[in-house]
Amino acid sequence: MGLRGEQGDRGLEGRTLGTYRILERIGAGGMGVVYRADDKRLNRTVAVKALSRSVPSESRARNFVLREARRACRVSHPYVATVLDVLDLPEGPFVVMEYIEGRRLDHVVHERRKVDAMAGELEA
Repeated sequence: MGLRGEQGDRGLEGRTLGTYRILERIGAGGMGVVYRADDKRLNRTVAVKALSRSVPSESRARNFVLREARRACRVSHPYVATVLDVLDLPEGPFVVMEYIEGRRLDHVVHERRKVDAMAGELEA
């Protein structure tokens, strides 16, 4: 899994995975890195999630991604990104999801905490 977008690894920006051209890294968490990508086949913007190196083996990573995608594709909700595709490539497994423009959840939570703190100071 040499193409993960983690610190110290070469990022995926500019690469093409299947029909998806990776444009930029948009987020990262404990389980992986997410990129904004262009779906060349259907001419749309998507999000591509690359599993982090924390999963110890290729087969375990592939099974994990497939399980995650199967569970996620059963969910249909306006606030949950839809799973569109799963890529099983030599570089590793990837989940392709609906790209949703908006604010990051951690920024929203941080803003809310600031508002709550200011409200608490006004009440005191």
